[in-house]
Amino acid sequence: MAWYDEAVFYHIYPLGLTGAPKENSYGKPEHRLNTLIPWISHIKKIGCDAIYIGPLFESVGHGYETTDYKKLDSRLGTNEDLANYVKECHKQGIRVILDGVFNHTGRDFFAFADIKKNRENSPYKDWYCNVNFYGNNEYNDGFSVTRSPASQQPPPYAHRFCSQSVPEDEPVPDRPLPRKPD
Repeated sequence: MAWYDEAVFYHIYPLGLTGAPKENSYGKPEHRLNTLIPWISHIKKIGCDAIYIGPLFESVGHGYETTDYKKLDSRLGTNEDLANYVKECHKQGIRVILDGVFNHTGRDFFAFADIKKNRENSPYKDWYCNVNFYGNNEYNDGFSVTRSPASQQPPPYAHRFCSQSVPEDEPVPDRPLPRKPD
């Protein structure tokens, strides 16, 4: 049985909990993720031993329309802020799962922008489902897609990035989970 089968999770929607603006200006990073560090001890105190947090990656608005899978949303801070947050969670015996949607992108994602610019000649056109260059959509892109925009598969670098986000030598808590009385 894997550790997560019996873990007690606490879910955090960081853009909401930190009071981040609803739209991303892509400006200077605001270190809002650091305001969640005091929550770690509270989460542990109420009996949770894992956090499911996200969305976290750079996005336009609500967080699930990702524009950069390699960067913490600037409304939350920097990649260093995220690494420090995860490190502090591990230090306090809390495991962390990052919520990411790797089969969906925002309209500002580089591959989608390239399709808008280069149309049929874009090397990324096959990343998206059912691109119809003879149709149009509500954004007047001059083409349509099945789920505007949704990729067929995660970008090729998504796994490599995610597996490198937290160093392999980072200690992960390995302790028995508390059993709840019947």
